Amino acid sequence: MPAKNLPSQLPAQRGTYALELALPRATRIQIGKLDAFDFPRGYYVYVGSARGADGLYARVARHQRAHKKLRWHIDYLRAFAKPMRVWYSTNARDDECVWANALTNCAA
Repeated sequence: MPAKNLPSQLPAQRGTYALELALPRATRIQIGKLDAFDFPRGYYVYVGSARGADGLYARVARHQRAHKKLRWHIDYLRAFAKPMRVWYSTNARDDECVWANALTNCAA
């Protein structure tokens, strides 16, 4: 599926998605109970799956909300980075690792 600008309507179906985030300046971020990490200014892509109720729509809408319980590691980065676009597939397979590996190989 082509990239959609946020906050576009997404299907309430299960699927895989890639969320592009823009970090406007270099920032040191405490990631949950892990350590604090230095994130350079730039663009980041988070790949996830949406398997719960209301599928892709609910999961991406959660990423858009500024005030939420910090549950996943991406939530800590999202507190500083702005969602820009989302790519998604409603394929029944869980393709999260396939997409992440493809992005990693492209970046190398």
